[in-house]
Amino acid sequence: GGALLPGALPPRTDCNRRRHYLRKMASDGAVRGLPASLVERASAALLKHVNGSAGGRGADLPGLEAQSFVSLIVALKKMPEAGKNKPKRIPIVHSLWKHTPDLEICLFTKDPSTPVKEALAARPVAGVTKVMAYTKLRKNFPTFATRRELCAQYDMFLTDERIMPMLPKKLGKAFFLKKKQPVPVRLAGGDFAPRLEQARDSTYLFYGAGSSFAVKVGTTAHTAEEVAANIAAAMPAIAAAVPKKWKGIQSVHLKTAESLALPLYVALPSDAADEEEEEGAGAG
Repeated sequence: GGALLPGALPPRTDCNRRRHYLRKMASDGAVRGLPASLVERASAALLKHVNGSAGGRGADLPGLEAQSFVSLIVALKKMPEAGKNKPKRIPIVHSLWKHTPDLEICLFTKDPSTPVKEALAARPVAGVTKVMAYTKLRKNFPTFATRRELCAQYDMFLTDERIMPMLPKKLGKAFFLKKKQPVPVRLAGGDFAPRLEQARDSTYLFYGAGSSFAVKVGTTAHTAEEVAANIAAAMPAIAAAVPKKWKGIQSVHLKTAESLALPLYVALPSDAADEEEEEGAGAG
């Protein structure tokens, strides 16, 4: 189990209240350790604070200039394996771009790009405004400065999965520092438009250099209910993607780039003790 907001869990000495609290926690929400009611309250409090201090602009103005991403900050008990540049797709209910009518996505393809352009002309995918062949990427963006400009020009990048292995070296640090690594999509084999839409409307887990990472679950233009629904959808997939699943998670916080972090889940000291006992039993 885990404590929701430090101090919310009854002390270990009060076993009956503690047992009742944990049982209620488990039945109150579909996500382990994250009751729906608390997630909704935290989402509402964060959005009210951020949009209130910004004069409500997050909800009233379109485009990412007026919005700020709302993210889950997940801290792990142990450092994950290094070198995981491939983003892990995480399902959400309400697209991050739901309130971004001027969304611009760039799609990298293998050469030639003409078949993909023709397919998208016949069956457009909202938001995909640029299709760029790998040779054009290599020729037109040779320096760090030009690649940084390209990174800033689009909200999101998708790529044909067949050229994904070539992109990290070609794109360099600019995309990875901004967590805008291209998301691989299978373009071979029939109608790929639904796969592009699924990639566009998901969120992603990117491992960084440390033991924590951020997963976007909305923007300040989303409602508290939308953010809470996204958290409920995303958290099981996030837990499944990390070492030791929920047992490997130390804490989960909710924040924007400028706000304080609101704690949603903090692992209890008893969790660590139980884990050490299990490891000792396994070694014995």
